[in-house]
Amino acid sequence: MNLQFNKNFDNLLKNIIVQAKKSNQQTVLVINTKKQKSRTTPILLPTRKTPFLICLGITIFEKKSVINILKKIDGKIDYVLVDVEQKNKKLSNLIKTIQKNILKSKILTYKSNDFTVESADAFLQQLIDFSKKQKIVIVGAGNIGSKLALKIAERGFDIFISKKKYSDSLKIANALNLIKPKACTAKIMAKSNKNIAKNCDLLISFSNIPAIDKKIVSQMLDDGVII
Repeated sequence: MNLQFNKNFDNLLKNIIVQAKKSNQQTVLVINTKKQKSRTTPILLPTRKTPFLICLGITIFEKKSVINILKKIDGKIDYVLVDVEQKNKKLSNLIKTIQKNILKSKILTYKSNDFTVESADAFLQQLIDFSKKQKIVIVGAGNIGSKLALKIAERGFDIFISKKKYSDSLKIANALNLIKPKACTAKIMAKSNKNIAKNCDLLISFSNIPAIDKKIVSQMLDDGVII
């Protein structure tokens, strides 16, 4: 592991423990996961504070790098909060590795993509006019976009989705239509990016590359909203 990362992590860990004792707060190590082929060294994230917690955050890319960290913090940090979504093959069964190396601190899990979906859904409730029919489009219907599409359909709105390949969009749309409640009359429909935003009220993008250009925006209604 990178020596500079180790030094920075050790210093931050000491500071957080001292601060927590002085303020009578509990401590959390938040472990985020990410897929990035060329990177192995973890990323140290900004310290976050709440009235009750001090949170130290890291993003990891492989298991080897986290084992050393876990040994350092076990029993010194109150909680270990782990992103358990399977985004990276190098981090498969990460929770087992953490359970083997954490014997004193308490382990909790979360799914970062699901938090994003829930946040987007809560925000959309402020934008969607339930009294009229609106055209809603999601560009980038991967793990996050497809989950949000299902939530929107379950609220009674038809929704159009697209990925790079139309064939992939069609598969996802068919799968979502199969698993939504039988009583739900709204449909999830696949479209190509070419004309997906025509007369669109609400355009949402969860693509990890630029997906919304001037051509797509020009197809939208004048008062349309982009997220």
